[in-house]
Amino acid sequence: PTYSETYIRLPKSMDVYLAEGFDSYSLNKNVKDWRDRTIYKAERDSIKEISVSMNVVDSKKKSSSTETYSLMKDSSKWILASDSLDNNKVNSFVSSLSNFRCDDFFDSAVTFSEMQGTVKVKSITTAGMEETSLMFFPVMPDSQKYFVRSSTTSQLFEISKYMANNVLKKKSDIVATKPEEEKKKK
Repeated sequence: PTYSETYIRLPKSMDVYLAEGFDSYSLNKNVKDWRDRTIYKAERDSIKEISVSMNVVDSKKKSSSTETYSLMKDSSKWILASDSLDNNKVNSFVSSLSNFRCDDFFDSAVTFSEMQGTVKVKSITTAGMEETSLMFFPVMPDSQKYFVRSSTTSQLFEISKYMANNVLKKKSDIVATKPEEEKKKK
């Protein structure tokens, strides 16, 4: 075959065809490459509320606690109770969440001993207000990967710790730093 041609064969057939216009790399893919990697997708402007509940570990005190907060969007900005928000950090958070995709799929049954946190997203769709819950489970022993389960599907997704940290945010990650706190850091 030439550069623009490749041999193809249908499953369960012995007939081989020479196809033109197909690149072999576009056909020779793993099963996961053909699957939809979307965990959650919504237009940024349609997201109206985000609630986060997560385990926060205090390494100094060697203890953990549950942190819970909710962001609400009014007509033009995000609000978090009485705290002022860092708009750049919140926009980055919402962007990561609005097109949240997995690295891989996990297709076996599994039981979890620990949940790291939950992110609930309310967005406006053509059907009205829709709520989706995303549950995060660290993959032991080193937690460099996380399993994610969505309330909209039974599929279990696998993501990197980096991706988990983009959407499983502590409140302190999005609250605006006060000027006196900036001075203390320096």
